[in-house]
Amino acid sequence: MALSTYGALPTSASTYVQTLQKTSALDAATITLTIGNTNLYAWSASQAQTINASGTQVDGQEITCIITCDATPRVITFNTGFSANGTLTCTASKKNVIRFISSSSVFYEISRVVGLT
Repeated sequence: MALSTYGALPTSASTYVQTLQKTSALDAATITLTIGNTNLYAWSASQAQTINASGTQVDGQEITCIITCDATPRVITFNTGFSANGTLTCTASKKNVIRFISSSSVFYEISRVVGLT
């Protein structure tokens, strides 16, 4: 799954600065987010999806996923590289936002909001 990237984040913990840079993921059953290139991921889901993370994480790094579902609610599963509070059932035709923070090897969920217009 290729992602188009808009900038890069520093990979050293001593130089890490949180900036909002966006990547758009293609709609697919399995999506791999390449960590280290960006911290804002946005895509549309027209099917159930499994999300994986690859790349180098930095302690304290935060990422935000903005998922817009089509007219049908979709189940989004965060898999490799994530520790989420269960699956995300995104609201049909709405934006759904989930945030994670890294402990250098796993992104832990820190918040989620579903059904934003």
